[in-house]
Amino acid sequence: MTDLLAFLEKLSEVEWSDIYEMKSDVNQVWECFSNQYKKIFDESFPRIRVTPFVALRPFMQSPLYFVKKRYDLAVSHSRKEHFNNFILKSQNKSRAVWQIVNTLDGRNSSSINTMKQGNSNNLANEFNDYFYGITRTLTQNMSGKPNFECTHNKRNDKSFYVFDVSETEVINIVFIHQ
Repeated sequence: MTDLLAFLEKLSEVEWSDIYEMKSDVNQVWECFSNQYKKIFDESFPRIRVTPFVALRPFMQSPLYFVKKRYDLAVSHSRKEHFNNFILKSQNKSRAVWQIVNTLDGRNSSSINTMKQGNSNNLANEFNDYFYGITRTLTQNMSGKPNFECTHNKRNDKSFYVFDVSETEVINIVFIHQ
């Protein structure tokens, strides 16, 4: 607020009579006024370069978050590779693309069957092997030991928790305090 008061004070100290007495073009009068005003404004409110700081949300600071992100990227890459191979191996490319679109859209109820043909036990074993192996690969690629400490357990004194209450408890309390 002091900057604003200083600005208003500087404006009041300016000799504006020169502008009032100008008998020239309106544009020239405006130019003179705006230059004077801008000069005082820039002196009172200098430009400050602010760089935004984007803080990581607490869940993003957890090593588990980064493992999950790597996992999601690995699944996405694997899925793209699978669908690409599916299209390349198919006789009818257009039909293969639409099968993939319907699978991803949830319209095709047998999405696993279109992704992989074969024995269901083999499919389950491949699924288990892949997800067991990917976790081992991701944890080996992590630098250092993961720190799984929970950092968000600090007590917040400005919050409260309301326990579940039944209708009869409320009625009893109301009748007691009448």
